[in-house]
Amino acid sequence: MTERKMATIRRIDGVKPIPDANAICAYQVGGWWVVDSIGKYQVGDLAVYCEVDSFIPTKIAPFLTKPDQYPKVFEGVQGERLRTIRLRKTLSQGLLLPLKKIE
Repeated sequence: MTERKMATIRRIDGVKPIPDANAICAYQVGGWWVVDSIGKYQVGDLAVYCEVDSFIPTKIAPFLTKPDQYPKVFEGVQGERLRTIRLRKTLSQGLLLPLKKIE
């Protein structure tokens, strides 16, 4: 059985606009498209790509917990399981997180 890596450092392969959306666009990572803020990444940039079904801690992405709900708990950490969603009729299949400089 092949071990699945839920988060990897990947290059942004493409960027496409989303019709009628002025704040979001779709970024291509490998064969997947991820919806995020316009201008956050450029083709060739490196980012952390989190795959669908990853458990994302609330501390990293609080927006994944729906309003009026409590986050799930896995091994003592609050967070949510990442799911495929549709935003403005565009599938988002993962989560991109910026690489941060360590100073």
